[in-house]
Amino acid sequence: MRAIRQLLDRASNELDRLIEEHRGGTIAVFSHTGTICILALHLMGALDAPKLRPVWIHTNNCGITRFKIQTDGYVRLQTVNDTRHLADL
Repeated sequence: MRAIRQLLDRASNELDRLIEEHRGGTIAVFSHTGTICILALHLMGALDAPKLRPVWIHTNNCGITRFKIQTDGYVRLQTVNDTRHLADL
């Protein structure tokens, strides 16, 4: 779990910085599925406990997970692992 906590700390700190820097705008994050899972759980507040639970969101390569962060800080999950764009390939 130590490696997951380290990944969470590094990735979430950078994501939080990007969100603050581009408040009200749009950002895109491209990464490995593990990092995307960790960031999605972070945005949902699922990893705020001092001790991490073994929670995982399955994501496919090229899957799109979208969040909208309201101006009041409310986080809205819009899609998880959307792969519809791959159907035409």
